[in-house]
Amino acid sequence: MLTQYKNIDQIQFATNSTSGMRFTDIETQLFSYFKSNQFPIVPEIFNNLQATRLELHVYSSDVWITGDHKIQQVSKLAEFVDTTTNKSIPIKNGIGIDLKKQLDTLQVSYGNYTIVVNFFKNLIGSYEQQTICIDEISPDRTEIRFRAIDSSNPKFLQEITSFIDTVKQTSTNENSKFISYLLNFSRNQTIQFVNSVVIDEYIYVKLKEQLPAEFDINFKCWIVAELKNPYIDKINIVSDNVIQTTNLLSGPNWQASYAYNTSNDTGLKTWNDLLGTSTQTSQQLVDSYFSGSLSTTKLNINYADFNNFIFYSSATERLSNFKYKLELLEYYTSQSAAVALISGSVAVTNAQDFLNLQTNLIGGFDGFEQYLYYQSSSMLTTYDLPRESSNVIEITGSYVTPVPKTNATNPYTLAAINSTAY
Repeated sequence: MLTQYKNIDQIQFATNSTSGMRFTDIETQLFSYFKSNQFPIVPEIFNNLQATRLELHVYSSDVWITGDHKIQQVSKLAEFVDTTTNKSIPIKNGIGIDLKKQLDTLQVSYGNYTIVVNFFKNLIGSYEQQTICIDEISPDRTEIRFRAIDSSNPKFLQEITSFIDTVKQTSTNENSKFISYLLNFSRNQTIQFVNSVVIDEYIYVKLKEQLPAEFDINFKCWIVAELKNPYIDKINIVSDNVIQTTNLLSGPNWQASYAYNTSNDTGLKTWNDLLGTSTQTSQQLVDSYFSGSLSTTKLNINYADFNNFIFYSSATERLSNFKYKLELLEYYTSQSAAVALISGSVAVTNAQDFLNLQTNLIGGFDGFEQYLYYQSSSMLTTYDLPRESSNVIEITGSYVTPVPKTNATNPYTLAAINSTAY
């Protein structure tokens, strides 16, 4: 969120572009460098374009809506003209971005937005391939230990060696420029750390502030150096004038005769006529439409991403509760099948009782549980799924897919809860 910047008030009320500051005014007054060197030109941004990673993030108010973690620079810069003298303003060092092309790629429609452009250099891992994840968090959430996802990965070994040799956060050289080092969790969720040490395949970092509660053990990220303060600006996208085509309705027919206002009743249908002869398909229709969930409104929520609906509850607890319900369903099914083998009216009644328990349990599923139960997938949870949006192709540990199914066509059959598919 934009609240990660310490000059959030300036950003919200700015009429021109501004920079995102990671230190408060009181903190910057303690810095030892001269004010004239506060915003130096960073040659690395212009001389080594391959190492510089530009990120574009789009916000609506303070809410992140989309972004691209690698945008391209354009070789030809825009020409600026002084309106008073009508003379061109030369730009010696500039970064060109085709903003319209980038927004079209992100499918951002008309409206008012805030954009953030980050100037990063990847140090360990990248948006395309994270190589470290959270291994341990201190009780005060200001210290983190990261472990290597694959300690034998040549790319990781090369990056960790370079990190040890080049990152000197405790340097006393007066001529050295301060560089912000960040943990990047994607979607412009960056967290600054003020010190670090590498021991074997572990990286220990000391955060400037507490780690937000939404990040926990096994979350992946990558480490970047911030070459320049983020560029933040407000934009207004105006829609093109589109000619709307409408169908013209005919006027009333005052000559219509009431004799034509007749209708024919349809014949009565049996249960099998409506639902067919497949018991499994019929039961799924009953569970979906004739259940306790009928009285609720189906919300347009993408349940594949915990961020869309987990705010005050626990994603882990939600999955644990759903697993317990699956175990109950398996128990009801096995008991109903066992009782059905016994003859007599009492056995039939007991079998129906277990079937009713199963139907009532499924009928009480909320939207998230219905997504897990009815949709098709190959595994329950994963840290390597691509995001459903074409604009964001990697995740950091907050995604879920439906429970495993043993077949690929509807109606789906759930895999046993104790099978290796989970």
